[in-house]
Amino acid sequence: MKVALIHTPYREIYGPDKSVVGNNFPLGITYLSSYLKKRGHKCFLFDPEATGQTTDAMIAALKDMAPDLIGISAVTSTFLPAKDIAKKIKKQFADVPLVIGGPHASALPELVLKECPEIDISVFGEGEATLSDMLSRFEKGASLENCLGCAYRKNGKIIKNESRPFIWDMDSIPFPDRDSLDISAYKPNNQTSIGKRSLPMLTSRGCPFGCVFCSAHKILGRKFRPHSPEYVANEIELLVKKYKVEHIALKDDTFTVDKKRVFDICDLIHKRNIKIPWTAHATVSTIDEEVIKAMRGAGCFCILFGVESGDPEVAKKMGKGITLDQVRKAVRLTDKYGIKTLTSYIFGLPGDTRESVDRTIDFACSVPSTISMFFTLVPYPGSKVFDMFVNPDSIESINWQHFAHTSTKPLVKIPGMSEAEMLTLVSRAYKKFYGRPSQLMRMLSKINSASELSTYFKGGLGLLKRLFSISKHNTR
Repeated sequence: MKVALIHTPYREIYGPDKSVVGNNFPLGITYLSSYLKKRGHKCFLFDPEATGQTTDAMIAALKDMAPDLIGISAVTSTFLPAKDIAKKIKKQFADVPLVIGGPHASALPELVLKECPEIDISVFGEGEATLSDMLSRFEKGASLENCLGCAYRKNGKIIKNESRPFIWDMDSIPFPDRDSLDISAYKPNNQTSIGKRSLPMLTSRGCPFGCVFCSAHKILGRKFRPHSPEYVANEIELLVKKYKVEHIALKDDTFTVDKKRVFDICDLIHKRNIKIPWTAHATVSTIDEEVIKAMRGAGCFCILFGVESGDPEVAKKMGKGITLDQVRKAVRLTDKYGIKTLTSYIFGLPGDTRESVDRTIDFACSVPSTISMFFTLVPYPGSKVFDMFVNPDSIESINWQHFAHTSTKPLVKIPGMSEAEMLTLVSRAYKKFYGRPSQLMRMLSKINSASELSTYFKGGLGLLKRLFSISKHNTR
């Protein structure tokens, strides 16, 4: 069967920050494409934002290919643009099943169908096996009854089937379909960019940590499911040799869950003489000097740590299972070995007060992070904080476009504080962190090329735009 898969545009939701937001390569739809192609289907991928394609031009291309199924991938903050695309597509393809997947549909599979009548089916959880099963049923003229992992319409009613088990043989999943998109159109966010040809990859799925603000488990689960070190090394080698990539961004929720596996991957990079800089996400509780040395020796130049709070009591409540001493140790070790560190902080976590946020800002300034990012809490559907802060009776009136870290409308306010005061906290944090001469010197010391300096400059301009946007918003 012929399948069209669409990546929903997202950069506009970042407002003034969009200048520092890259065009991120869509791993979701490219994994689906390679999985379905392996089973004999034809897949056509659309990423209109990256390619500059208008919706009308995309629809014209869809008419030429005459798909048997059209899929749209969206996160919560891009659900509204996805609805607009779905409405336009359905006018032209009334009889073609229109499917939505991604984080938002995985958290709220029935609600997305209620909110967008044009969408016929929502897929929740991992999409590969569900979409393959769905296509097999359509080929045979069978119904979606007991098709695990989806919700659909039948006789005017919405039916939600049982969840589908996760894929446990991770190496059975083929590499993403990178040949169907122009990879030169993609670049990472400025914070992790070195100004060179870059692509992301995943070495595992699932995260064992229980952060109250995270909803990733709705798609990938909490059980850590890794690719083998050989699979990972093969994919890295492919990116370097075939696609001429000069930087790889590992997008695992936590790359360092399994210490031995990290060593094995790094050893294979050495043995195969692969020379490539790469970035990764890690949790501070999984970091020690051996791990840092191995990663640095294998080409890691940047690690992203989600710290979230510098207040001990708030940190205990967020479900990450880390201590501030572990943060200090991990950041200092990483800095010691010349690796750039990015730390992120969230204001409005359960238990946060004006005073605890002050402690978080002071803590952020006390550890030697290269870059720090500050956000107000976004209660993503599927997270524990969504259930804590979002009234289920008003869920259908929510403007999902505000569910972005950089939104100028804080969705969760600290008791006694207004939206304007919450935004002022973010502005004050950035000014205090980056307004120190020692911090500017630390950032400059980590720059290794003119292209990387350029990305820092662009990032600085983006930050100034964001601070101006906050100031402008607060004066309304």
